[in-house]
Parts: sequence; structure tokens; C-alpha cells
Amino acid sequence: MLSLLRWAVRGLATAAPSSSSTSLALPSASALAHARHRNIKVSPKKLNEIVRLVRGLSASEAIIQMQLCERRKSTVVQKCIQNAVNNAINNHGMALDRLFVKEAVVGRGQCTRMLMFHGRGRVGKRVKRRSHLTVKLAEQPFDPKERRIGSFGPTKSKMALTFRRLGVKRTL
Repeated sequence: MLSLLRWAVRGLATAAPSSSSTSLALPSASALAHARHRNIKVSPKKLNEIVRLVRGLSASEAIIQMQLCERRKSTVVQKCIQNAVNNAINNHGMALDRLFVKEAVVGRGQCTRMLMFHGRGRVGKRVKRRSHLTVKLAEQPFDPKERRIGSFGPTKSKMALTFRRLGVKRTL
């Protein structure tokens, strides 16, 4: 049974070597396309401010948002989103116009600690922080009522539907 689990996790459940009586049907991991950028030379707090702008947007809107953002590391986020789009199209066969940013996670990377020398023989500590960025894209299923995909698509939460009904615009 354990060997079947290993085969199923690797996506080879149909090619399991023996015991065809037991088969596991796990959901495919191809529903998400992701890209990672590690050890970005910026603190996680600053990078999270940039990434917050693109969570829930469609992939094309997210790329445009990063092109218009004036923060210095927005180009890194834009490249990571573009890599995730390329992975979705080439590796998973997803449609470009149906992709949206399902998750954008900022993690803590390596920290470099160094000394800062002050007057009178005193010393202070300085920490240079780095970040990891993971972007996951999903393909939104087609709905004939939708006007756009992303954070205000018809398959989102009741709060988004209420905002849309009241005419509240999304502020970034």
C-alpha cells in the first residue's frame, strides 16, 4: 500500500507495478502552475507590500499592474508571474486568458548579520534580509455570466458579490 501511495504522489498511479485491485485516485497537481524566486535582496515586509497588489488578479492584469508599479522590486515580481504564466502554458496546457493569481506567498530567506561600528568603540548589529517569492496560477472555469476573471469573478466569495452589487470599486 505504501508503494502505491508513492506512485500516486508522483503522478504515476496508473503505472503502479503491482496489485491492480487497489487504485488511488488523487486530484492532479496540474491544476496549479507555480514559479519560485528565491533569495530576493529585499525584506519580506517590503516585498509583501508589492505582492499584495496582484493577489487575486488575472495574470495579464497582474503583469500590467507590476509594469505600472514604481517600486524597485516590482520587476522581480513581474518576472516571477511571467515565469508562472509560461509554466502554465507550456507544461500544463492552460489557456492564457483564463489564468489568475491564486496564491502569491512571500517567505523569509537568509539573513546576513553584520557589525556597524560607532564612535567611542561601540558596536551595533545590522541585519540584511532576503525573501522567497512563490506565485501560483490557476485556470478559472468558464462561466457565461462573467464579465472578467480574477478577484471579482462570479465564482468568488459572497463579499465580492455584495461589493459588485453595491457598485463598490476595488482600490489598490
